[in-house]
Amino acid sequence: MAKRGQVTTMTFERTGKQTVMIVVNLVLVAGLAAWSLWQGVSAGRNGMLILGVGLALWAAFIAIGLVRRRTLGALTRDGLTLRHVTHDKHVTWDRMQWADIPEGGNGAIIGYREDDGQRTRMAAFSQRALGPEAVDAIRQAIRTQRPDLPHGPPHEQGKTGK
Repeated sequence: MAKRGQVTTMTFERTGKQTVMIVVNLVLVAGLAAWSLWQGVSAGRNGMLILGVGLALWAAFIAIGLVRRRTLGALTRDGLTLRHVTHDKHVTWDRMQWADIPEGGNGAIIGYREDDGQRTRMAAFSQRALGPEAVDAIRQAIRTQRPDLPHGPPHEQGKTGK
């Protein structure tokens, strides 16, 4: 999960309940894809074929996520790694520009700068998928490593309620 040479301090694993829900969704979508493809081929319906192909692609994406995202992320000494279905995103503590991780929210975003320092990039993650313990650990690690880090993008700093 962590890059070579990085010391992982905490990993975020998918729970058994989450795995069961993903498998149920995979079976349902794959079943609908097979039924739609069968209906499209047997009855000569182009719409059902298109629907079946779309559902089959969706099922493949779910299956890739099931295999690839056993570990959802990790905290390391030098930053945070988030594992997405298609790629891993590693954000070092020194490159973080701001963090918006609302209490009780569904999503969270961390703004950071790449090596070139030109544009602020964003690393988003689902608080619901990671679970409250992992989100609290990320919040605490950010407070420890970067106590001066703004809560939210710079253009929202002056707004009330933030």
